[in-house]
Amino acid sequence: MQGVKFYNSLRFKVAILAIIIAALPALIVYLVYANVTRRVIMEKYTQTAVQSVYEVGRNIDLLMTGLIEYSDIILTSQDFLTSIQDVTQFNSASFSAMMRNYYISREDIDGLYVYSSMFDRSNYFGVSKTDPTEYKDDPQINDSNGEIVWLNTKQEKIKILSGQFDKNYFTFARKIIDLNSLRYLGVLAIDLEEQVLTSASAGLLSESEAQVFMISDEQTIISASDKNLIGTPTEGMAYMSGLSKQKASNGYYLFNDGSEEMISIYAFSPVTDWVIVKTVPTRSLYTEIITLEKALLYGMLGFAVFSLLLAMIASRFFTRPIMQLAQSMRGVEKGDLSIRVKKLRKDELGQLGTSFNYMIAEMNQLIDRLILKERQKKEIEMEVLRAQINPHFLYNTLNTISWMAKIRGAENISEAIAALIKLLRVSINLGKDNITLDEEIEYVKNYCLIQQLRFNNHFEISYDIEAKAKACTIPKLILQPIVENSLIYGSEQHSGNYLCISICARLINSDLEIVVTDNGPGIDSKRLETIFAEDPSVDRLSKVGLNNVHQRIQLNYGAEYGLAIESKPGEGTEVIIHVPCIYNLTEAKGEQEQVQE
Repeated sequence: MQGVKFYNSLRFKVAILAIIIAALPALIVYLVYANVTRRVIMEKYTQTAVQSVYEVGRNIDLLMTGLIEYSDIILTSQDFLTSIQDVTQFNSASFSAMMRNYYISREDIDGLYVYSSMFDRSNYFGVSKTDPTEYKDDPQINDSNGEIVWLNTKQEKIKILSGQFDKNYFTFARKIIDLNSLRYLGVLAIDLEEQVLTSASAGLLSESEAQVFMISDEQTIISASDKNLIGTPTEGMAYMSGLSKQKASNGYYLFNDGSEEMISIYAFSPVTDWVIVKTVPTRSLYTEIITLEKALLYGMLGFAVFSLLLAMIASRFFTRPIMQLAQSMRGVEKGDLSIRVKKLRKDELGQLGTSFNYMIAEMNQLIDRLILKERQKKEIEMEVLRAQINPHFLYNTLNTISWMAKIRGAENISEAIAALIKLLRVSINLGKDNITLDEEIEYVKNYCLIQQLRFNNHFEISYDIEAKAKACTIPKLILQPIVENSLIYGSEQHSGNYLCISICARLINSDLEIVVTDNGPGIDSKRLETIFAEDPSVDRLSKVGLNNVHQRIQLNYGAEYGLAIESKPGEGTEVIIHVPCIYNLTEAKGEQEQVQE
């Protein structure tokens, strides 16, 4: 039984289950809370922001409406019209004084530009510019018919004392038309500093990352919180794709600027046809809620760690008896039947351990009974074999016959009887169950000497015994049944051919290997499978046949020892005996007692 990996263990699964049960509800509450809170914040913010942008648009419209009315006052002034078209009535000082009065009447304008087509002359009243713009040549103005023209913001240099400074100006311009004759008289342009628009929208920059743009009808930025964007075309900007799809005069939409999600709030100006746009990263709306979410998340992580520790402690408490039981089972699997589960609890797991201990005790007793029964069975079989003849009577009788054969000159009969006497001497030695390999070989030689008479010397047997192996002790009478099988089955089914048997013995590490080989007819696979069968109907020549030898070896030394047979029809048979190498009977007894335990 292989050890269970930790991630497959019951302890791990119980801990994970406990964490899931504890953490899942908290995670669901956290996700629902975060989602609902963000949605509410978005709704509240957009309502307020849309209204704020709309109010800024209205204020700018009021400002521009005032400028339109202001320009109407100038263009409808009879003095102004007379000055720019009647040469006889023109007085440069009076005209300059009149225009300066118009200039200083509004604090939000920085300059007035007047071009007279009658005189083909331009005048500028206001801040001192290093290079004043000639609006008379502006194509937008030239293409108009006296309506308002809003020119894009541009940067100009102005002189203040001894220095020069850059300022951004957007310009309100219109043609001067004689309402009676509809004759073109010139151009009036009013310069306003871009800061006027910035100040009007300053209240929209409540968020640190917010940006505000004012986009002209020519899709150019005329005012922005980021001054570097002034004069930039809006084509291709991320927020424009969403803005072009809007049909309402004001509202909001979401877009992605390539790095994060943004919200855009807009309002259209009906007076100027401008669009006021405010963009804010959505994450900036959730700054406070993100802080709270982080606190909740850290709390959940701490709770998860605490739950993990608690779950591990609980799983260890509940699974420890099972782990002990599994460890005990692994020990039993390796053959240790002395293992018992200790520290039994009084719950169901404790009852399981008690049942395990009882089961192992019963198994131990059963195995002991089976071993004792099997040993008694083998001893009875040996006793029955020995009791089949009266050994002492037979031994004395054969000894008398041997002397009579010698007296009459029948040497071969005398030798056979002498060999039989030696066989009987080994067989009737009731107190000696183990003999040396050398004694066992001598027994086989005597047995073969007798069989040579029976088979008329139609076989030969050779021996190749390693010197160190001769002193090893083995259970007696384990080679003779194997040689007997080779003789009987080999001679009966090997008619006309000479049967050769070889016995080889060598030491391999701490074990003894004996190989008996013959060139007989071999054994087919089906018959080979029944060699060690317990079926009493299977003929094994005698009770000390191959199966008996195999069982005796395993009874004495354990299941890892015994016989192995390799055979193919027509190619002979090889029987391999595998026993431990023991050099005296005391060690043999000790090994036998160890196997029994």
